[in-house]
Amino acid sequence: MKDIILALVTRALFAAHGLIAIWRAQTEWNQVTLWLLLIPIAALVLEALFTVGVRGGEEYKWISPCVLLYLCGVVPSIWFLELKNLDVRGGYHYCNDRFWGKLKEPGCIVAFENAAYVNVTDIYKNATIVKAACAAEALY
Repeated sequence: MKDIILALVTRALFAAHGLIAIWRAQTEWNQVTLWLLLIPIAALVLEALFTVGVRGGEEYKWISPCVLLYLCGVVPSIWFLELKNLDVRGGYHYCNDRFWGKLKEPGCIVAFENAAYVNVTDIYKNATIVKAACAAEALY
């Protein structure tokens, strides 16, 4: 009985975290195709039924299909979330083009002010801050 409970709890936690990760990736990217990542989570439910029903909660010795299915659903969704995070962070660098490192102005890499990022809204409102930051970085 203990094996069955542990098997169900493990798979329930994997499925819950997988659903949350896939949901967050889908809301950030707003792509319906990301819901296809639910296929490994559905297979995880089927694997749980097989493990509990046929094997009586006994896990495999050398391989864990539940971990493999969990990773197949979660790793791509976390990867997409990190790509979105990279895209958002690229917006903090006014001088640096996010694609292929092309510079908008000569010598301009990252806008710094007192070793901290300049507020993005201040950059867009005040062009002199941008020119000063870019000119300061051109000296390095």
